[in-house]
Amino acid sequence: MPDMPAGGEKPPARGRGERSDLLDAVRGVAVCMILATHLWVPLPTDTILWHIAPVVDPLMGLSWTGVDLFFILSGYLICGSLLDNRGAGTYFSVFYGRRTFRILPLYAMMLGLAAATSSLVYPLAHLTFTQNFAFSWARHWGPDSTGVTWSLAIEEQFYLILPFLVRFSASRRLPYLFLAAIAVAPITRMSIMAWADNYYAAYLLMPCRMEGLFMGALLAWAIRDLDARAWLRAHRHWLDGALIALGLGYIFLLFYSPGLKTAPMWSVGYTWCACFYAVILTRLLLRPNWVAVSRFWRVVCWFGVRAYALYLFHVPLARVLDTWGLPVHGLANAVLASIGIVAIAAVSWWMVEKPLLAFARHRFRYQPSRLTT
Repeated sequence: MPDMPAGGEKPPARGRGERSDLLDAVRGVAVCMILATHLWVPLPTDTILWHIAPVVDPLMGLSWTGVDLFFILSGYLICGSLLDNRGAGTYFSVFYGRRTFRILPLYAMMLGLAAATSSLVYPLAHLTFTQNFAFSWARHWGPDSTGVTWSLAIEEQFYLILPFLVRFSASRRLPYLFLAAIAVAPITRMSIMAWADNYYAAYLLMPCRMEGLFMGALLAWAIRDLDARAWLRAHRHWLDGALIALGLGYIFLLFYSPGLKTAPMWSVGYTWCACFYAVILTRLLLRPNWVAVSRFWRVVCWFGVRAYALYLFHVPLARVLDTWGLPVHGLANAVLASIGIVAIAAVSWWMVEKPLLAFARHRFRYQPSRLTT
């Protein structure tokens, strides 16, 4: 079992209750990037905004990679929780019980709304969280009502692997397993493109996109292992150098190959962006008190807490407004969809998510360790 930081120091900076202001802020940045991608990029050109569109649109060219930041954060949080409780007698039941109450209620609501409006395709795939395979096979991004759930499917498939790796692998072997998974992802993408020329599969399938999840898992292990954490602290200048190098590559992708279908992106770009975000998160975790108590960061954290509903429902809402005569990527659609999704997320958190999460934490509790490590 990995050593914990000296002095009982917890890996993430803790804020409200069991939440982390730092991680909520990172999650808030990620979901805002996704909202910008689907609601505001390209900027609406039916108003005075067309004057700044030639400048702003290129700068937002990689806002869609917010999903990679989500993957890294998810891998970090999930693996961290599993590592902290890997010897618990209720290890599997607590993990899957809590994940069920976190994921399924809003997901079921989304599928119910899609079915009620006759827009649910591949129902069996959605029920089994394999819609990313269905979308890849059909070579499209999925329907507007549920298309965003491809990333949720990837995470659910990740949940079928990681708990068993953490539970049954020696702690010293975990980083090598995580590194192997990270290396396999771009190789799998390039193989699929070489043999099938299917960039939908290269983007939507878990083996092709798992590097971010396992980078987060690797970071969770490193933050909890005394030797690895000490090495990271002693070599912060290396992290800074890596951040500069990765940042330069990120800028190159931003201006010369921002599309997810381009060869530089599907070959190494996804991995490059994930590495960039992972190093940023590593640097922040080594100095976790960076989140200033200001209105700006409070707003970002607010979005992070409610990110799940924001992510699930923003595209369907924009498409509903489109059917009402407010075209997608028009200013009215972007503004109303942005306001509407914030309201929906606020109600969802207050009435659904927060009560269910509290119930799940009370109902599913880790018991004392059964492992001797």
